[in-house]
Amino acid sequence: MFLADAVELSRHSRANVLSLGLGGGSMNGFLQYNFPKMNITVVEISAQMINLARKWFDLQIDDHHRVIHADGVTFLKEQVEKGIKYDAVLLDACSSTQETAGDFICPIDLFLEEHVIRSIAQVLGAGGIFATDLAPMTMSFAKARKLVSFSHLFLVWFQKPYVRRIRYTAKM
Repeated sequence: MFLADAVELSRHSRANVLSLGLGGGSMNGFLQYNFPKMNITVVEISAQMINLARKWFDLQIDDHHRVIHADGVTFLKEQVEKGIKYDAVLLDACSSTQETAGDFICPIDLFLEEHVIRSIAQVLGAGGIFATDLAPMTMSFAKARKLVSFSHLFLVWFQKPYVRRIRYTAKM
């Protein structure tokens, strides 16, 4: 989001950021710590993940950093209806288990539906950026190609692949 100039790279940045998915809270925690005036809204469907992030990862909530326990797709739809805009939308909604992930851990299938991607595009302000975590379980890139098929919904589209080898071992 800084590289694309959607958000000022300054400790005093007041960017309005929406993060879909919390996990341990490291991404939004990084933003909160380094950019304390940034307005960060995190939407997490799992109350258990929110509690884990508070207990084990020192999730801090304040006036500029809030976590909303809600379904991200429903939240997006409500934001579109209200005309709310964000400088950046970060999609990190992931499967919590290898068994339910399918080909991808991130993002979950629902967030690759066209109506959801359209909602993301609609909540972006002028010059806003959408960034997503793509974490494949296999070397199949069908979901990545599906995501790229929505590039026409955005003014500018660029991708920076990050490939990391993950080795899985069988349970004994």
